[in-house]
Amino acid sequence: MTVARLSYVEHLVAYPWRLSLVTTWPRAVLQCLFWVLIGQVRGNGAAYAFPGAVALSITVSTIIGLSDVSTLDQRWGTSSRVRMANVSITCLNAARSVPWVVDAVVIYLLCVVIVGPLTGLGASTVWLLRAFPIFLLMILSSAAAGLAVASLSARLDTNVLLGNALSWLMLAAGSFVTAAVRLPVLDTIGAVLPMTHGVAAVRALAAGTPYFPDVVREAVVGVGWAVLAAVAFRVQAMRARRTGNDFAV
Repeated sequence: MTVARLSYVEHLVAYPWRLSLVTTWPRAVLQCLFWVLIGQVRGNGAAYAFPGAVALSITVSTIIGLSDVSTLDQRWGTSSRVRMANVSITCLNAARSVPWVVDAVVIYLLCVVIVGPLTGLGASTVWLLRAFPIFLLMILSSAAAGLAVASLSARLDTNVLLGNALSWLMLAAGSFVTAAVRLPVLDTIGAVLPMTHGVAAVRALAAGTPYFPDVVREAVVGVGWAVLAAVAFRVQAMRARRTGNDFAV
């Protein structure tokens, strides 16, 4: 709890809520509105696109934002101090992700309550608010993916590239805005990406069809990304101790 609390203080210093109010949060809402309108014009309809658009907007915090944390430690030369903590590097990075999870919840609420009425999706707004537990699961699973991106990009400082690439891959293969072209490759990729099954679960909940299997799949995918992040952080820490260089290849 102490690590999480200090992480939140650190987050507020680097990203004060006043800054988020005029930058990150409006960007996420406008992005959500954009994808809903795209779905209305070129896809399966605005109601179909709305859950996926909210999910994609959440990645602004959980994947793109969160992946910066450990990379900035390395860039500023503070990674060695982080490794000296009495908490394992994996638990420490998990605790430092808490502020980004809170930020993602704020983005979810803003997107649902603003974009829904603006696009005439009042009924969908109610369903998406009722589906908050599923969205919270998606936030956690995508945060695990964000940590994995941070850990895998550590050596080459490619967190921006990998974070954005993962977000766009989710858009292409996850049927977030429109139904993906039925290609086996896209189906396979989408099945292991965060939020894919969660968005399907929200749509199933709104349609009154069974949704729990998709919830279980989303949880399994999230655990898989979390394990990948944990292993990668541990390997990177051992390599840094051996070489004395956080960016050693």
